[in-house]
Amino acid sequence: ICPTNEPGEPLIISGTIYAPDGRTPMEGINLFVYQTDATGVYTTSGGDNRNTRIHGAMRTNAEGRYEFRTIRPGSYPGSRQPQHIHAYVSGPGYPEYWIDEYHFADDPFITDDMRAKLGGKGNLSSLLTLTRDRDGLWRGVRDIVVERCSRNCTGH
Repeated sequence: ICPTNEPGEPLIISGTIYAPDGRTPMEGINLFVYQTDATGVYTTSGGDNRNTRIHGAMRTNAEGRYEFRTIRPGSYPGSRQPQHIHAYVSGPGYPEYWIDEYHFADDPFITDDMRAKLGGKGNLSSLLTLTRDRDGLWRGVRDIVVERCSRNCTGH
């Protein structure tokens, strides 16, 4: 979702999006993500963070898989806000709705309360345990289970 020469630490996030049963991979589900740059700043036009410079949309393949390449986002300048990537999902029969941000377990601003709330769900956790591959790229996995929503499930 950003050029290969974007300043920051390269990051690849992948996963599978499942039906509400938690087992059936969903083809054709849209995932929209956006984030700050490595300095923690959103560069936008018009003040809408969803249109920040670092954003992207993708659709799951026949196996329900998605993957995007980006950089580790920075914390907001002068804050203790953890690094995060915002995300929305949608698809046939699933109106767009916000899901928990992608967070990173090694971020020093992740509190114990956040670990308790977000962790312990394996690949379904929004708190990703990142690893570095041989090329020095950070990698993380997050699976998602879509939910049927009412009119009030959009937000953030």
